[in-house]
Amino acid sequence: SEPPVFNEVLESLEESDFSDNRLKELFIQLKNYVASTHNFDIQAFIGIMETNLADLAREMFLRDFGNSLSSSEVLAAELKAALARVK
Repeated sequence: SEPPVFNEVLESLEESDFSDNRLKELFIQLKNYVASTHNFDIQAFIGIMETNLADLAREMFLRDFGNSLSSSEVLAAELKAALARVK
């Protein structure tokens, strides 16, 4: 299960918070993915997206960490920072 901050960040945002349609679609897919898996794996998430959204996700979530995020806590912190950049 994901750390509370992870879910807190996802729940704090609404589709209307995004003026960029790509960011909105990424958010929708992320929220749906987390709801369906309850165990977030960044590589699996990126792997199910179309190329342009996958590239956006890599840029937003992996730019400081290379190709992996090893802990949910680190991912939650990066998610919070990434979503703060778009809000």
